[in-house]
Amino acid sequence: MPSKDRITLSYGDSILRESDLTILNSKAWLNDRIIGFAFEYFQNDLFKSTNKIIFISPEVTQLVKLSDESEVNVFLEPLDLCNKEVILLAVNDQEDLTHEGGTHWSLLMYYQKSRQFFHIDSSPGFNVAAAKKLSKNLSQIIKCTNLNVEELPCIHQTNAYDCGIHVICNARVIGSQFLDLKEFDVSKINISEVENMRNELLNIISTLQNKL
Repeated sequence: MPSKDRITLSYGDSILRESDLTILNSKAWLNDRIIGFAFEYFQNDLFKSTNKIIFISPEVTQLVKLSDESEVNVFLEPLDLCNKEVILLAVNDQEDLTHEGGTHWSLLMYYQKSRQFFHIDSSPGFNVAAAKKLSKNLSQIIKCTNLNVEELPCIHQTNAYDCGIHVICNARVIGSQFLDLKEFDVSKINISEVENMRNELLNIISTLQNKL
């Protein structure tokens, strides 16, 4: 990490750098830090009125996906997942724990009421294997015997770089629908919500910076 890539925001466990703001100001692919920040903001601010939904960071998600099943509990036990009604995880197709990134992001949801995993992918079929691998490792912790992962309809990305933006938009909608006691439906997200999300995140970051 170049020394000139200074920290612009420290928020909870999330640290954002100037390079992250450059990504949001461009059409670049989102990295782990930006998605992790959005998830932490949802957890601590936007949906802080409930402790029944959890947004798991991309870093922890990768550890769960790529670790041996016997080691998964080390990462997840502190999260009290058995008492959560909705669990949301950003799925990445990266298969090397020593490297960040990958080529695609999607969203995996576990809904306790139906004891079912749902996969929400803006480029359908791309992350199926990664989602199934993650759900298998997660299932032993939440005592779920149904390993079927149902694909949940959602709007499709229209470019090669906004998969992470779709993950953030879909996660936010699911959180809102959970609070409003509505059925989960991410298929009707307005495309303008996706197009505006980078600016929304920049505005949130600016607001948090001004509070510090």
